[in-house]
Amino acid sequence: MQRNDWQSVRFGLAGGGAVDWAMSHFLRAGNSLVVTGFWRSGTTFLLEQLTQLWRAKPVFEPFQPELAAYRAVLDKIVPANMDRRDTDLYLMPYALDEALAQYVSRGLCYRIVDVRVQRSRSNLSAHGRRPRAVPQIAMQHGLAARPRVVAKFVRGALLVPALRERFGLSVYHIRRRPHGVLASYKSARWNDFQAERIGLRRLLLDIDDGRAAFFEPMAALIDELDKGDANQRLIAYWAFTEKFVDAHAEHYTMIPYEALATGAFDLAERLAHDGVDIRGARPTGFNSSTTSAHRAHLSARERIESWRDSLSTTEISQVDDIVARVGVALP
Repeated sequence: MQRNDWQSVRFGLAGGGAVDWAMSHFLRAGNSLVVTGFWRSGTTFLLEQLTQLWRAKPVFEPFQPELAAYRAVLDKIVPANMDRRDTDLYLMPYALDEALAQYVSRGLCYRIVDVRVQRSRSNLSAHGRRPRAVPQIAMQHGLAARPRVVAKFVRGALLVPALRERFGLSVYHIRRRPHGVLASYKSARWNDFQAERIGLRRLLLDIDDGRAAFFEPMAALIDELDKGDANQRLIAYWAFTEKFVDAHAEHYTMIPYEALATGAFDLAERLAHDGVDIRGARPTGFNSSTTSAHRAHLSARERIESWRDSLSTTEISQVDDIVARVGVALP
């Protein structure tokens, strides 16, 4: 374990990790809720909304390549000849072997003690959800004591059919218009998530875990779009992975980001329909722990429509063309 891993564990213990670990032995993975969705699609927003409505505790991205236990799982998935720095960052696992299943189970029961998976918990206790008289550390330990778990897997969309078969859990998939995804990427300036790391053939076809059975019929289009620039490959990756979701729609509850953000989609009503006990709880706030600081003041309507001003006509046309060629329904 590297030094920063030990530091993350130490801070994780300070944030309620010991309580998480103790409680995890009484939790069942199949009782947890799962959030999936592409990067910059509102997955953290949905995670934190579900956490508040269900009075649960949020697990933030168990599939972070920085986590030592997940890196060990990837060692068995990613071919030795692949560039791990680029591949690990954007890889969506597909097949649920026993090692990955055990790791996912740990995440769904919050048996991962690491501050990096507590990110949304810190947000819920620090940004308008905590009574002023309650110290943040006390709020975090209180959240750790909750017996319900919502886990966000931004890299989990392709794994959902296998997760459902193994654990029988409920999955909420949030879909944002790809124009908004691209605009959000450009606005966030995520140096660690540069889209030039995306190789479509590498991520969709070259890993021998069964994914090629779905994506091989589109191999010619994948190879053609793989020659595009970073932004085009980003949108193509969104389109191909969302096409997989559409093809396995029975495994996902689809949440349209734009409708959720503006209130047109009633998440509480959807949960009640699904039999989730929310007991009249209501979420508060629109900003999540991954909202860019310079956009936090914008209204929901401004935020979901801002791509029309921030993207060029050429970029908008390219997005439209890629989505149409792959064949994905826009929200």
